Amino acid sequence: MAVERTLRYTDTGADIGAHQQVTTRLKSVVEATFHDGVLTRHGAFAGRVRIPGTDLVLVGNIEGVGTKFEVALEMAQEFPELNPFEGLGRDIFAQCVNHSLPAEPFAFMDYIGSSGVSPNVILGVVEGIAAACRESGCALIKGESGAKPKIYQEGRYDCVGALMSLLPINELPNEAGISAGDRILGLGSNGLHSNGFSLFRLVAERAKVAMTDYVPELGCRLGEEGLKPHRLYLNAVRALKQTVKLKGVAHITVGGIPKNLPRILPDGTGAIIYHNEVVNAAQPIFRWMQTKGNVPWEGPGGMIETFNMGIGLMVVVGRRDLDDAFAALRGTGENAFFAGEIVESDERTVEFV
Repeated sequence: MAVERTLRYTDTGADIGAHQQVTTRLKSVVEATFHDGVLTRHGAFAGRVRIPGTDLVLVGNIEGVGTKFEVALEMAQEFPELNPFEGLGRDIFAQCVNHSLPAEPFAFMDYIGSSGVSPNVILGVVEGIAAACRESGCALIKGESGAKPKIYQEGRYDCVGALMSLLPINELPNEAGISAGDRILGLGSNGLHSNGFSLFRLVAERAKVAMTDYVPELGCRLGEEGLKPHRLYLNAVRALKQTVKLKGVAHITVGGIPKNLPRILPDGTGAIIYHNEVVNAAQPIFRWMQTKGNVPWEGPGGMIETFNMGIGLMVVVGRRDLDDAFAALRGTGENAFFAGEIVESDERTVEFV
């Protein structure tokens, strides 16, 4: 029996090289706008700027849920009682907050674009955002929805959220002070979260499994697995801030650990990650995709460089703070583990050992 060729993230049509090229070329364009209050660097998870005359830092971020929206549309058509759009609203909020941690969410805005306005979809998304805002002490101050039939395909949506967060300047993560010997904690994810859905859907297509089909290995319908909520790590990080000095916080989204953890590392450092910890953290959905799509575990476009693999957030603390950090997280019921450590390195790279 012939073995089907491997699938990778690039098979979805995403041109990673082109994206990186544009990002590199835009660096000088963007940095030409910086003034003395800017406290961020190219490639950071969120923008940071000091508010003049205060000791506060304004942290800005903008995110969406991409093709997870497609899964919600398919499931809503067959199972309208699921109300998946409220979950998407919460996902967008979680994406933005997690990218901005350890800052406190302050004000949120959203934009929903479509070929034509569907009240159920719009209301569901905004209700989800509003609920997450209330629970986090954040205000939803503005929203916009636009029907653009000449831009969006019929029945398709794009949803984006923009968050403004605040952080006292003395609570800024000391990313420049990250050094060899510092410890890396991993906080468990809830499956795919909101990233890698193009490959997820491509694997399902190859396996001839519809989003509405029950998958025994997962114990639920495939679409229900995909729509599991994007975890919000705000309370876990709040507990950590009260106990230890955070050196760095990395939200593990598309690109996985190899692409996201280096975003907080200073020059001269890298990271080693314990491979067994990643494998043990991976929920059944990741093993299902690897098997059904013959997706390689490692390498460009593989599992580890596309998905969070069961680790949604990584936090860097000093070696002596590790036990206190675990104690703080246990108090929140967080599933956390010792994932790796910082090492000296000529390049900001991640090695699995």
